[in-house]
Amino acid sequence: MPLFGRLHDDIFLLFSGSNRQLYACVIGALYREFYSGSSFASPFRQDVLLHIAETVRGNAALWADEEVLAELPPPARRLGRHRIRRQAAGSRAGDPVGQRSNHVYARLLATGWLVEEPFGFNTQVEMPPAAMALAEQLVAIEAGLSQLFAGVVA
Repeated sequence: MPLFGRLHDDIFLLFSGSNRQLYACVIGALYREFYSGSSFASPFRQDVLLHIAETVRGNAALWADEEVLAELPPPARRLGRHRIRRQAAGSRAGDPVGQRSNHVYARLLATGWLVEEPFGFNTQVEMPPAAMALAEQLVAIEAGLSQLFAGVVA
């Protein structure tokens, strides 16, 4: 089936746990902010992390399951022989929002919703086209727009 040739194998894995509503909210927020038709941009990693942190902070009640927090992967960039590392947005040791937002970002990368691309000394974050199409449908469902399926308005 061509659908699964275009999507990451684990793209739906985010929605199998208790935090699925938070992940859907974050994906929708990222899509609206950076990747929708009217405001398409190629944001830097730090911008995406900050937006995820704002979304996680604003929807703290949606964090339903204490997942084993994933480590934030190193940026997809190099300078000479030494990898550049910056402290991620809000990732101080005692900051649960920063830790959770880093975890959400790491999960989005691992499941194929986002990909990192080196861009000079920075790392840009892209949403693959197939993931963008899914995110657009998530946003439409969230907005409660009526859809036409085989002649039936849902």
